[in-house]
Amino acid sequence: MESVLLFTQIYPPQQGGAATFYSNLIRTVQEDIDFHVICEYEPGQRVIDERDGATLYRVLPKFEWLPRIIQAPVEVLILLFVSLVLVIRKQVDLIHSHASRSSIVGLAATATIFKIPIIYDCRDIGFRPQVVKAGPTKVWFSCASNIDKKLERNGIPEERIIRLPVVNPEYVK
Repeated sequence: MESVLLFTQIYPPQQGGAATFYSNLIRTVQEDIDFHVICEYEPGQRVIDERDGATLYRVLPKFEWLPRIIQAPVEVLILLFVSLVLVIRKQVDLIHSHASRSSIVGLAATATIFKIPIIYDCRDIGFRPQVVKAGPTKVWFSCASNIDKKLERNGIPEERIIRLPVVNPEYVK
């Protein structure tokens, strides 16, 4: 069985594009994969929980009241610590990260230390090109041509970009 560490800021019962995309991804994967999802803490939800066949670690605090200059380094340290623990304890084979948070630097450090491939999933234009080039990255997932172009302008070879278009789930109809 392979073990995948997945990072997304939000996950159900939170709602939004990332929560829907990643929960659908986990529910529809046919292979025997052990998913570990690091996401944002949600009041009323258990910090460690099982959902959709994955183990959730709701550990990123919501710090809206803190200035971003303080919030970002705290998130980096939390993501670094939790990902190090999970990589060691769960023998993670691959890290798959939503790319829109600067805190993913913590994941890149873990991937680099343990030489674990990391995939950056660029689902919105807000990703930071200098951040998504960190770590042993094999491929980058993109959801649209404007994302492809931004990656290419920042030195990512076209042949290492894989297009995964946004597919609306049934309830959006």
